[in-house]
Amino acid sequence: MPVPHKIKKNADVLSSKERVYRGVAKWIISGVLTPGEKIVEADIADYFSVSRTPVREAMLQLADENLIRMYPSKGSYVTKPNKKDADKIYEALGAINREIALLADEKITEKDLTELRKRGDAFAEAYHRKEFSLLEDLDQNFHQYIADIAGNPYLKQMSLVLERHAYRFEYLLSEKMSNRDQSIKDHTALIKAFEQHDTDSLRAIANDNWVNIYKNQIRDLLPNE
Repeated sequence: MPVPHKIKKNADVLSSKERVYRGVAKWIISGVLTPGEKIVEADIADYFSVSRTPVREAMLQLADENLIRMYPSKGSYVTKPNKKDADKIYEALGAINREIALLADEKITEKDLTELRKRGDAFAEAYHRKEFSLLEDLDQNFHQYIADIAGNPYLKQMSLVLERHAYRFEYLLSEKMSNRDQSIKDHTALIKAFEQHDTDSLRAIANDNWVNIYKNQIRDLLPNE
């Protein structure tokens, strides 16, 4: 299994399991580990300078999130995206983000709106500069800030898990997806709806921001199974 060049050991407070989990999830989402590829746990342990125990714990979490599949006596393999799973993922993403937006609307402040505008602008500027490798993190920064305002950690965690799948589809299909102009428009529309406390618009935009890009640019590019 080809892994990136080794980096210095992370000195932050993350546990060994969390470092492995985040790192391998990032590789799967960005396509460093390709669909169907076998994950060699010994290589992962060596890369992160950890024992096999946190690697196995991270693999179990990734399997729970359907980013990998573990087969007894055969090993772990990166899952292959398909329409059937993607339909359910984006349906759930839309539903969860509707609820997050409505909760956030009850608590949002002028300071929050200023920060949200700043994050929306950062995404738009990166897109127009064609810094496409930054878009996933910047889009997640925008949406997760709304989740932080909403203040429900359970909804936030569910949204994060589903977003990993959505960003994975977008990475894998980035060369075939036409543009992200609609994402910029949706971010702007969300901010306007928050400014006006327009709950009907919030419901629709928070859902469509995820569902429409899937239906219009991603779904037809995925295999049926």
